[in-house]
Amino acid sequence: MYYNYSCNSIENLINRKENLISNSDEFSCQERDFISSAAIGFIHKNGFFKTPPASLMEDLLLIVDIGKTMPSFNDLDLSDKICLLTQITMPLSILLLAYYSYTKKYNTVILPSGISMAFGFSGEYYEGDETIAKLSKKVFIDSMEQFNQVELTEEEYVLLRAIIFCHSFTDGLSKQGRELLLNESEKYSKILMKILQNRHGDLAGARRFTECVQLIQTCFFFGHQHSLFFNYLANVYHRDTFRNVMPEAFVNLCLRNKMNCL
Repeated sequence: MYYNYSCNSIENLINRKENLISNSDEFSCQERDFISSAAIGFIHKNGFFKTPPASLMEDLLLIVDIGKTMPSFNDLDLSDKICLLTQITMPLSILLLAYYSYTKKYNTVILPSGISMAFGFSGEYYEGDETIAKLSKKVFIDSMEQFNQVELTEEEYVLLRAIIFCHSFTDGLSKQGRELLLNESEKYSKILMKILQNRHGDLAGARRFTECVQLIQTCFFFGHQHSLFFNYLANVYHRDTFRNVMPEAFVNLCLRNKMNCL
């Protein structure tokens, strides 16, 4: 398991020499082994954090490793890298999960293992909790609506991901880091606009560009909801396990813990 490496800080995640991109055939949008009925039953009875959530940790690590392949990310100071990842990992997680689920023609977020996240959080362990039900619906069902409407192409998806990685309005960034990311964000936005206008014509391309950019706002909105969900789980339902079944760096990314901003 790649996350058994020393991952006790976001800094260590950034400085890892290993990179999941080298295993892209395994960790791209391909199905992993489908979850067994026994495993689903275990989740329904014990929740998602009785044991280490392998799929979640792999996705978080993949997001960090994608960032490390981007020149703009590598040009940032370490403190800027940490602050950026703290703020954009949950929106990127929404983008990754929702886009994957859309490509598989689902109306709810589904993991490559085949489990529906909303279904998992409807089990007996969480039964009767209205906050769980509300946040689960928002994060894993409502988030899919706009993705299924817009129907992103893979090219559009990759460019939106790059634009989110260049989020210059992140709290705590240095002036230099903010300017660097703003320039990169504008560059990727212009590339996306040019591609869309070449493909659809000037007016239709501009409309399509607006639809794509609105998906970025969707990712940040539901990324915030996702972080609220994790905070609720960590402090209410899984107080004894959430922070113990994952390395600290992953916990901080899920909870948007700013303690790692230097």
